Amino acid sequence: MAALCFLGTMIIYYRMPSSGYLHIGDSMVLLSGALLGPLYGGFAAGFGSMFADLAAGAPIWMVSTFIIKFAMGAVMGIFLKGSKKLVCLRMLFGMLTAFVIMVIGYYISDVILVTQNFAASIFTMAIPNSIQGVVGSIIGTLAMLLFDKTKLTDKIKLGSSGV
Repeated sequence: MAALCFLGTMIIYYRMPSSGYLHIGDSMVLLSGALLGPLYGGFAAGFGSMFADLAAGAPIWMVSTFIIKFAMGAVMGIFLKGSKKLVCLRMLFGMLTAFVIMVIGYYISDVILVTQNFAASIFTMAIPNSIQGVVGSIIGTLAMLLFDKTKLTDKIKLGSSGV
């Protein structure tokens, strides 16, 4: 899952005019937490995304990315722990919480690491990451729907490390 987070971030992306880029890596971050649970899903999401920052030439973001993506994966794992299906109301709440963590996390990181300006970071990080969160949530939902439709989730215990 860490490799999928890395590849999803690096292979298909669009660099935003202000800062950051749109990618499908967040869909894998959410899927990691859903399938592997809070701990392993969080670590897979954090490490895969952190190494994408390194590969993209943005090492200044590695620590922030690890913390934020770990939290996103962990939250999805917590919300879906024990669920029979991936696509459910709990998934929606997990994605919404992960989305808020990402937007606030990168906003704070941008203020500390780059702009030192709370107002500027709204435009450089909060708005682009809001778009990124919507894109990741839509693609993540489609991926989870695929797992549900193929009955793969019947074979695993969702939100646990026993995958």
